[in-house]
Amino acid sequence: MIGYALRRTLLAIPVMGVVAVIVFSLLYFAPGDPALVIAGDTASAEDIARIRHSLHLDQDPAVRFASWVWQLLHGDFGTSIYSGEPVLHLIGQRAGATVGLMLLATLFAVTIGITLGILAARRKGGAWDRLLAGYGTLGFSLPPFVMAYILAFVFASTLHWLPVQGFQPISAGPGPFLRTAILPALSLGIVFSALIANVTRAAMIEAMGQDYVRTAIAKGVGERTILFRHALKNAAIPIVTVIGSGVPVLIGGTVVVEGIFVVPGIGGLMVDAILHRDYPVIQAVVLLSSLVYVLTNLIIDLSYTLLDPRIRY
Repeated sequence: MIGYALRRTLLAIPVMGVVAVIVFSLLYFAPGDPALVIAGDTASAEDIARIRHSLHLDQDPAVRFASWVWQLLHGDFGTSIYSGEPVLHLIGQRAGATVGLMLLATLFAVTIGITLGILAARRKGGAWDRLLAGYGTLGFSLPPFVMAYILAFVFASTLHWLPVQGFQPISAGPGPFLRTAILPALSLGIVFSALIANVTRAAMIEAMGQDYVRTAIAKGVGERTILFRHALKNAAIPIVTVIGSGVPVLIGGTVVVEGIFVVPGIGGLMVDAILHRDYPVIQAVVLLSSLVYVLTNLIIDLSYTLLDPRIRY
């Protein structure tokens, strides 16, 4: 197990290396001269030259890439062109809101998705199964930003149950945090839960058809025990896998949803950086998001041995 973990960790290094090359190339693949775009049409030649020097665009790309990677290894993600503050400081200020929102959205998605999947598999072709089919279609059809506007209209504008703006961090207390985070978290979680529900249903139906389940039924084992102790336990691997694969969905959806509900998170920071052509911030956010995805998949892979004792690495 330890050897496999070390091998998987080492394999993640070249993956992050490729990601670093792509992220670094954003500065050169962007349309036009980045320095001219940042400086504006009315900038003088001296202003453009100053910006090119601050971005190290006057250096050889290979030299600049090596210097950039060396800075990253020392925890230096550069300085924001727009605000002049260290990029890592800006991300640290906003990370709490985004992490809290993503964790709450994941909790909603896992709870709703697994519950609906089990109910649908319990009575295949029944009312819950048909409900899941409609829920899955709705979840896959509506992107998070459309779901956000629907939830805001129903629960904020019409019923006045929840606020649209005024996000409170978890440090303000569980009550204020949940009150202001439920709508954006549900906007992300509903789409994610539809995917989890469909995978849970398929995995549970396959597990319910195995010989050990039929034997348990023949022995008179209770339905709840069969569902949760036998079927769900053996269907856990595909469920956990799809939960891990949904991280990019959450990351991508957060960028838009945070803007709609005015959440001071990394998504809003990313949008501002794109609007102001703040390339150091864009590079750092993309790189860290990729690192989160790689680490999540590593954790998912390592969890297989805990979910299924038959798996050995």
